[in-house]
Amino acid sequence: MRRWPLAAVVLPALVLPAVPFVALALPEGSPQLGGVQGVEPGTRIEVTVAEAGETLRICTSDDGLQEPAVGETPVDRAPGEANPVDPGRAGAEVLAFPPEAEICTADGDCPMGMSCWASGGAPLEPGAEGRCAHAFPVTAEQGYCAHERPARGWIELVADRPGPWVLRLAGEPETLTDNGASVRWFEVDVRRPDGDPAPAGRLFSRHWQINAHGFDTAADFSVWLVAEAGSGDAVYRADFVDLAGFRYALIANARGLTDRPDHSWCQFGDPAEGRCAQFGEADVQRAYVRFPIHLAYPDPAPEAPTPPGLADLTFQDEAGTPSISPDGDGVQDDGNFAFTTETPGVYRLILDVNDDGVFDPAVDATLSGQATRGRNVVPFAGLDQIGRPVPAGEHALRLELVTGEVHLPMYDIERNGGGLLISRQAGADLPAMPIPMYWDDSALAAVLGELASAPLETLPAGTSWPADQEPPRRFWQQPLERDADGRTRDVPLVFDTWVAADRAVLETFTCRRCLEPRARVRVGGEDESGDADQDGLGDDEEDLDGDGVLDDGETDPNNPDTDGDGLPDGVERRSTHGSDPTQPDTDGDGLPDGVEDRNGNGVRDADETDPTVADSDGDGLVDGAEDRNGDGVLDPDESDPLDDDTDDDGLLDGQDPRPRTPGSGEPQDMGPRADRGVVGDEDLGLPPIDADQGVPGATIGGASPVEDGCDCRADGGGAPLPLLGLLALLGLRRRRRR
Repeated sequence: MRRWPLAAVVLPALVLPAVPFVALALPEGSPQLGGVQGVEPGTRIEVTVAEAGETLRICTSDDGLQEPAVGETPVDRAPGEANPVDPGRAGAEVLAFPPEAEICTADGDCPMGMSCWASGGAPLEPGAEGRCAHAFPVTAEQGYCAHERPARGWIELVADRPGPWVLRLAGEPETLTDNGASVRWFEVDVRRPDGDPAPAGRLFSRHWQINAHGFDTAADFSVWLVAEAGSGDAVYRADFVDLAGFRYALIANARGLTDRPDHSWCQFGDPAEGRCAQFGEADVQRAYVRFPIHLAYPDPAPEAPTPPGLADLTFQDEAGTPSISPDGDGVQDDGNFAFTTETPGVYRLILDVNDDGVFDPAVDATLSGQATRGRNVVPFAGLDQIGRPVPAGEHALRLELVTGEVHLPMYDIERNGGGLLISRQAGADLPAMPIPMYWDDSALAAVLGELASAPLETLPAGTSWPADQEPPRRFWQQPLERDADGRTRDVPLVFDTWVAADRAVLETFTCRRCLEPRARVRVGGEDESGDADQDGLGDDEEDLDGDGVLDDGETDPNNPDTDGDGLPDGVERRSTHGSDPTQPDTDGDGLPDGVEDRNGNGVRDADETDPTVADSDGDGLVDGAEDRNGDGVLDPDESDPLDDDTDDDGLLDGQDPRPRTPGSGEPQDMGPRADRGVVGDEDLGLPPIDADQGVPGATIGGASPVEDGCDCRADGGGAPLPLLGLLALLGLRRRRRR
């Protein structure tokens, strides 16, 4: 007996906002599905109402009688004979649920003219919770239609609210087979409040459950897929020719099979075992229901897609190095990649494990998933996304972020005889342009045998074709096998095909102990020294002799900022300016190194003072004498340590009694001891400095802190350097330009 192939497959849909859509003003439904294909009663059909006051017009073939053939193709055994719907739906063959339908437990909970039903369309069980819906009967005079039998009278419903309305149609038992029930024919039309027909493209489902009434019934039809692409949406048209699937589902998502993304696979079992299992013999491969599938170009039309962006790819493990050694010893066995994006999409992190210079998900180790806005973390423990170990070695990597990616995992389609073609379409009145399609059937090669279509996979570039030729189509056919009773049956497979709108790529990353961006990650080998304080230096780089004691010249492996100057040890050790991670004020100018390198990047930038040169601008005043309060801000009573002539009067600040006032020869009151260029020691509770002797060790270039022309005595208005010991009292504050 043939059973519904997705009975155990369907997971709850990822609920997304209804996506707008546009086309010719014709009723939508069975004509667009090829005519010969019915829909199962479980199909959740949605209709977009753009504004309150629009009218939904609905008709179906669910009048309790068997239906006439569609052309030469029968859909029932005895047209005109009785074929009643389920008794629970008799007289309510059409249910219409409004957006955000009211919750109910009985008909009395619903507004007038509505009744309480299970959200799937079944009669409500006692004590259960349901939703309020409009219920309509289908009779020969009202609401009935079939192939070449247009509706005599439509079921009409004036929508009292905009949004996606949900239709649940009753269906009638199949008579050509004993496989379930279906709605043989249905049509939906939308009229605007003024009575004019709305454009087609209002009808969609995220999970079309199709019943073609037999194995040999094939159909030609097209559907439109809508997927998020940046701040807009990408729209694709999928054309099927000679598709024979009997009972199958049409779903679209961003990854394909949940546990086997980017792969075609057995619907049941594992192809690695040499065969695929039959229904009930093994666990089923699952796929999420996500994107809406329309029967015409969507109306209202979606916003145009925007390109993706990627930034700041990092790798972090306990050692802070670009490597892991997944040997199970609990040390450096795993790590995390991380990246930032403002564009949701599908990411793929690909390791070129065969070192051929091509990042090919079909053969290289790949980690993939759904990226969200902000920071995304990708755990890596030396395994790819389906659990296979990544070979030892140093591997180049690539991170791709793809927007508008749509997968069509096709469950148990017996024959795709005329092929599938997917095109991109930017408007209802614009042509659909074929684009590269991707698939990977390589895991099914042994199962398919001679039925395998060439090529087995189209990664990494997708299908391609010369400009003067037709684009290639996607074909497949399921193999047959004999069961224990000698009966022939087909082997249920899942063929995945996907397309994408745009992509962004990164091929380098950083880590705590990386001196520069890296392009390769190492897997395997010896464990590397850890980085206990995560300062960017390995523990063995800090405790140089490994004795566990903080010796002179060593940094503390348990303190990320050994000297407390605001710069991590790793930044100072690897800086280009050369500050000392064991000295809070490397140049002794009274400003902590972290105030001078205020952005902490280990580079002296144009708006920063030099942590290794006491007088950055060479004006005769040390930096701490100019930034007197050490707050990193150029205050009104301070001279600029990055400008040797702050007031532009032709005198260096060190020779100018009032360096902020052009042309003035009068001393400027700059606060305690300002006439000597130092913060007043007595105000800090410290003994006064002997200005005649200066500050021990406070020299610039081996000379006096002040150039010729400056009297450095206490009564001469000079500028000796401040005490290094003042640092702790001045505080560790970063310098900021105003």
